[in-house]
Amino acid sequence: MPKIEPREIEKMAAIQAAESKLISETRTQVEKIIKQLKALNVPEIADAIAELEKDPTLGRGKKSPK
Repeated sequence: MPKIEPREIEKMAAIQAAESKLISETRTQVEKIIKQLKALNVPEIADAIAELEKDPTLGRGKKSPK
């Protein structure tokens, strides 16, 4: 098994931390937007709201195949 340098591990950890933060912050912002849209009480945007509620990370939370 090849040896992995500590620098490479730190790089991978930093990338993972950035991805996690992006997902978390996206979810938080989308949830705020959903509340604002619901407060408008406009039936024409109900489908858009439902779609946002299904995935408040806007697809960022889904793992992509490598």
